[in-house]
Amino acid sequence: MSRNMMMNIGVVCGVVLLLILLHTPKPFPEHSLVNIPEGASFVEAASLLKGARIITSTTLLRVLTEVIGGAENIRAGDYLFKKPQGTLAVAYRLTHGDYRLEQIKVVLPEGITVATMADILSKNLPAFDKQKFFSLAYTQEGFLFPDTYFFFVNTTPEDVLSTLSKKSDTILAEYADAIASSSRSLEEIVTMASIIEEEARGREDQRSVSGILWKRFDVGMALQVDATFAYTLGKESHELTSADLELDSPYNSYTRVGLPPTPISNPGRSAIEAALSPTKTPYWYYLNGKDGVTHYAETFEEHKQNKETYL
Repeated sequence: MSRNMMMNIGVVCGVVLLLILLHTPKPFPEHSLVNIPEGASFVEAASLLKGARIITSTTLLRVLTEVIGGAENIRAGDYLFKKPQGTLAVAYRLTHGDYRLEQIKVVLPEGITVATMADILSKNLPAFDKQKFFSLAYTQEGFLFPDTYFFFVNTTPEDVLSTLSKKSDTILAEYADAIASSSRSLEEIVTMASIIEEEARGREDQRSVSGILWKRFDVGMALQVDATFAYTLGKESHELTSADLELDSPYNSYTRVGLPPTPISNPGRSAIEAALSPTKTPYWYYLNGKDGVTHYAETFEEHKQNKETYL
C-alpha cells in the first residue's frame, strides 16, 4: 500500500471519527434543561441524556467521558443545551460541571396580575411551570412587587415566588411608618393602590384619583371602578354591559360598598405612595377620556356631561 493511499485512508478515518464525535440527534431539542440528580451513576446520567435526545449513543459517551475525565467524575446539576452539541462536548461538560446556565431578564410591569406574571415567566423561562406558580402565588396578589428581575433558566416557581415576595416586603417596609400613622391597614393600602394602578396614570392623577376613592370609601359610597371587572371578567370599561354591572360578586364595586376582598393587581411604588398620600380635591367623579386625559367632576351631572364629551 502506497504512502499516499495510507494518508488518504487516515484522512477518511479522521473525518469519520470527527463526524461521529460531532453527531447530534435530529431534531435536536434546543433550549433543553436536563437534570443529573445528585448521586446518579454514569449509566443513569447517560440514559437521561439519551432520553432527552441530547446524545445518540451512551456507549460513545462512556468512551469519551473515560478519556476526558473518568465516568466516575460526572457532576450532578442542571445542564442547559441551547443548541446542538456533539457527544465529545457533552462528555466534557459532564466531567467539568459546565452547566451553561444563564440569567434571563424578566420584566414584570406595574399593575400586573399573578395570572399575567405566570404567562410572562413561562415565556421567558423554558422549563417554568406556570400552573404551579399560579397555584402558589394567587393568594399573594398585590404583594408580589413588579420590577425587572434576573432569573436562572432553572429557577423554580417556589424560588421566583420567594424573590418577588421578599422584594415586596422590602419595599413595603420603607412605608411602614406612613402606614402605621395612617388610619388604614396594610391590606387596605395595598388593595387601594392596586385599584389606583389600574385607574390612573401619572403621579398627579394617581393622587387625585386616590383622594376621590378614599373619600367615597370613608362616606360609605360604592367605589364604582371598572378595574375590578377587568380583574374578574377580563373586560375593559367599553366592553361592560348593564348585566355585568349588576353581577353579584364581591368584586363588583358598583353593587358592593368598600374595597374588594383582595388586591386586583400588584402595584408599583407610585400607586402605593398615592394610596398613602391622596390629594384632597372637591371632586367626586373622574373618567379617562379618549383624549388620554383624566377629567374630573364635582357632581354626577358634570360627570355625565364629561362622559358625553370625552368618551
